[in-house]
Amino acid sequence: MLGLTLFFMAYLQPEMAQIKEVAGWRDDDTLLASFQTLHRISENLYLMLSVLGLILVLTADKKSAAQWHGEK
Repeated sequence: MLGLTLFFMAYLQPEMAQIKEVAGWRDDDTLLASFQTLHRISENLYLMLSVLGLILVLTADKKSAAQWHGEK
């Protein structure tokens, strides 16, 4: 999860921000295609990180509850 988050924060978001800084980027087919590709990757990565985080929370709760009740 940490590696995916670093990729998201260090590569995807800066690349998307750089494209958005270019004037008229929506009119340039190449920049628009690049942005759309990065955006799709970003959406899927965000969904994957959310699901992994939810799984982590749910499994951590079960382990904590088992320890609280003295189970192994």
